[in-house]
Amino acid sequence: MRLDLSYSKEIDDSVVKVIAHDIRNLKKLCLRFLTKLTADSMTLVIDNLKLLEGLDISGCFGINLD
Repeated sequence: MRLDLSYSKEIDDSVVKVIAHDIRNLKKLCLRFLTKLTADSMTLVIDNLKLLEGLDISGCFGINLD
């Protein structure tokens, strides 16, 4: 399964958290240029989506993975 939410100005951490908890069979997730995302939601994605083969967070400047 593939999900592309790129360029959606309304998508924030709360939406990504629901995806990480409820859509566990995702193989590809594209979140390009979502300015409201933070590292908190990315941690949930990485921890919960065990089948994920591709994650595109290009242009998500609010995410600091340090």
